Amino acid sequence: MVHRYCLEHIKANLGTKVKGKGVKQMCQMVGTEVNLEKFAAALQRLCSRSDGAKKYLEGIDVSKWTLFHDGGHRWGLSTTNISESFNNVFRGARRLPIRALVEATLEKTLAVFHRAWDRIAQCHTILAPKPMNVFNKNRIHARGHRVVCYNRRDSHYKVYTEANNEHMVMYMACDCSCGKWQANRMPCTHALAVAATRGIFNFFYLTYYISLSRY
Repeated sequence: MVHRYCLEHIKANLGTKVKGKGVKQMCQMVGTEVNLEKFAAALQRLCSRSDGAKKYLEGIDVSKWTLFHDGGHRWGLSTTNISESFNNVFRGARRLPIRALVEATLEKTLAVFHRAWDRIAQCHTILAPKPMNVFNKNRIHARGHRVVCYNRRDSHYKVYTEANNEHMVMYMACDCSCGKWQANRMPCTHALAVAATRGIFNFFYLTYYISLSRY
């Protein structure tokens, strides 16, 4: 198990220690950026804006609150909303005797799974509903990219976006210089542009954990 901090709590704590316009917004940018150049630039702007913010954040392990240094453990999530939202499921089970608490917890958990099964029965895609929507949007966006093969044997490609930004994709390694593929565990638009060029079945490079069978 990997322990991480909620970015919203980091920002709240920063707000009590440091006063300054835009500091919390800049902290948000640092915490959620997954691209090396953009992360470094955002961190530099924050440290230049506030010495207090710099001192506070230097006291926290960057892997605990930034997606860039997370190593992909958080799946692109910067808050604890998923676990905190589950508290709402058990809201009615609070302050009950032990036996009643256990029974209420079981019943509420079963109800969550039954509702999920109803949703699954109505879904006929390879991925779970939300990942499927993200994948389709990325695939449409990828049509505007231009792909140049650098090394087909090692599956290295350079992708040019419509804005003429450049990203290096190491397709077989599931790695893109934008950082989104590694952080979100889902192919970014640059990876899907490469997949379209190679004529490879895109779902092969999607993680098992966002598939409908896992859902």
